[in-house]
Amino acid sequence: MQILVTGGSGKLGQWVLRDLVTNGHIVVNADRRPPPTFVDGGLGATLHYREVDLTDVGQVAGAMHGCDAVVHLGAIAGAYTQPDEVVFGQNTRATFAVLRAAMLTGLRHLVLASSASALGMAWATTPFAPLYAPVDE
Repeated sequence: MQILVTGGSGKLGQWVLRDLVTNGHIVVNADRRPPPTFVDGGLGATLHYREVDLTDVGQVAGAMHGCDAVVHLGAIAGAYTQPDEVVFGQNTRATFAVLRAAMLTGLRHLVLASSASALGMAWATTPFAPLYAPVDE
């Protein structure tokens, strides 16, 4: 199976790339930056890198070409590393672009990772915890 991993150069993404390749998949890493050299570790021709702006539906769809599935991990991971509107805007646009590109290309297998930040708690003026966990939609 050929699998697109968005954010494959990130902390979690590097491990996902290695695991998928080790288990016999052809993997395309779509990220703004290439993975550290240790990720390849001799994995060779089954691991590919595409520099992709994950907020651009066309670029994401292009990277998905020929893939059977996508694992979406690409995001600004730290809620407080940049201004709130940048983190929220970038991450929601990237998720939209991945979902839209999957629809346009007919890709039907998708794993979507997110965080509690998507629920808005990270940006509340008065901090609060969810009433229960795990939180459903």
